[in-house]
Amino acid sequence: MPLSGHCLCKAVTYTVDIDAPLLVGYDHCDDCQRQSGSTYSLVAVVPKDKLTVNGPLKKWSGTGSSGNAVHRLFCSECGSPIAHDPDAAPEIIALKAGTLDTEIKKALKPDTEIWTVGKLPFCQEHLAKPFKHMPEDLERSLRLFSGHSLEQLSEIDLEDVLHVLVSGSYPTVPHMDGLSHKLTEAMLAVPDDVQRTAWAHPLGVGTAAFRCHGICQENFERSWTPGNIPGYIQRVKQGRVKVFEYGHRSYKGINPRVPPIQPILKDLDLSADNPLKLAERLERVCPTDAYFKERGLYVNGNFYGNFVFTAIGFYPKIIPMAMLAQRIMGIMTHWREYMLMRGKLLRPSHIYTGEAEGGVLPGM
Repeated sequence: MPLSGHCLCKAVTYTVDIDAPLLVGYDHCDDCQRQSGSTYSLVAVVPKDKLTVNGPLKKWSGTGSSGNAVHRLFCSECGSPIAHDPDAAPEIIALKAGTLDTEIKKALKPDTEIWTVGKLPFCQEHLAKPFKHMPEDLERSLRLFSGHSLEQLSEIDLEDVLHVLVSGSYPTVPHMDGLSHKLTEAMLAVPDDVQRTAWAHPLGVGTAAFRCHGICQENFERSWTPGNIPGYIQRVKQGRVKVFEYGHRSYKGINPRVPPIQPILKDLDLSADNPLKLAERLERVCPTDAYFKERGLYVNGNFYGNFVFTAIGFYPKIIPMAMLAQRIMGIMTHWREYMLMRGKLLRPSHIYTGEAEGGVLPGM
């Protein structure tokens, strides 16, 4: 049943072709406090392309707390605020939840607070999911591919993952047979001169420069001992050295690639691996240090991924090439999606609005 609502005078009505909002919560930003004239604004976030509005609207645009434009929609007759439309997240729009039809808003269950940096000190309500700014999936350490989590995809075959990324669904047996034939034909069709060029110029791909990806393992093996970790961390905080593969430009929580890797390390029985012991000790120490906590720094996927490669026989210097090979599938899928959809975001970091498959994939 679609969502629906209206303004105070009912001149403006709207419907949203979904059964429930993507998110319901309190928006504590200063602008929303002023617009609502209250402690916070109760919002119901919905996909913009599912929203249909009828009636006379007036729009006021200003720069929001994110530094991007926010377009605020009002009924031009009674002045009721209807929604705010942030340029920072172009695929969603935040309805003023109080304008939803009465029975619908009675059933709402707010569980999220956004822009808590602007939360008024006397506001004593504390919901389950507070965010300093916008609740991006990256901040929740969540990444979904066609509704499947990384944990699910890590348990199935590489060709199955390729089919999920390209087609958006788990393959049937006929699909997989067809995909295998296409991959074989494509490999055989590559001219020799193209193959030789690729072999000769791997640095044409940015990650193949390997300034960080390959140095982590070598750093552990060359210079770290259990006794010098506290001193090393102190030098990091002074800006004199770096902890390679620690922290991420997007993820400010637990990197979702790390949990699937850790069980693999246990299966490989690396109990005698001294560099791995150092890495694990570093991970135990850093999250308790205020320097790392304040900056949202956690281990990156490659922090532990290096050890998987060494355990199965790769030398540290060849690990970057192995890491590049596993990334090619995602790179090409991302390129294909962009060419088909002509989207504006090449590295999207907003709320996932597709279908959540859940459950267990057939190959698991």
